[in-house]
Amino acid sequence: MDGKETRKCRHCGTEISLNKGRRDRLFCDEICKNRYHNDIYFEKNSEFRRINRILKKNRDILKFIMGSGNYFRISHERLKEAGFDFDYYTHSRNYEDSDCFFCYEYGYLKELNPYTKNESYGIVKCKL
Repeated sequence: MDGKETRKCRHCGTEISLNKGRRDRLFCDEICKNRYHNDIYFEKNSEFRRINRILKKNRDILKFIMGSGNYFRISHERLKEAGFDFDYYTHSRNYEDSDCFFCYEYGYLKELNPYTKNESYGIVKCKL
């Protein structure tokens, strides 16, 4: 041994001298260690965060439209214009013989006007 053992930092690639401190160090300092592990965490959970952002946006739209009432009817077009994404919901239930899809505590169920055949949605708040 020539007394100059080194290793590259897993995060930044800087040479780490193994002559001082722990010989099994993988990072040059705590900052690199934290950044390395945060990057791994960020990659693992990016899809979860993306979906949760969509669900939260859907919930906020339903909450805003609903206001302080118990029930509200809105057209499919208006919900879509508000940015609502019908592909994402947290759970579904059978509500008054119709499937009700929920974004957390706010739900929407499809209604069909028998006279105009227009599609609309009834918005409800789940009683927890």
